[in-house]
Amino acid sequence: MSAITKPLKWFYHEFGVDAIHNTGRNAYLIIIARSCRMFAYGTNSFFLGTVFLSQTPFLLSHFFPSAYTFHHLHLRHHLH
Repeated sequence: MSAITKPLKWFYHEFGVDAIHNTGRNAYLIIIARSCRMFAYGTNSFFLGTVFLSQTPFLLSHFFPSAYTFHHLHLRHHLH
């Protein structure tokens, strides 16, 4: 049985789970708040990336006209 509990005790101590447990409820609230904030910023980044990706053909046509024609022909090939 100690072959199982020894690695679990090491993990519990090494990764700070015991410190969070000893700190109390405030530590859990901070972790939850930061996780929610990280999720919210991640979704914002995802939507901004989607918007900028939809603008890619315009940006390509403005700076690289030959790249736009390749992109445009490639899209037409997949649409038909």
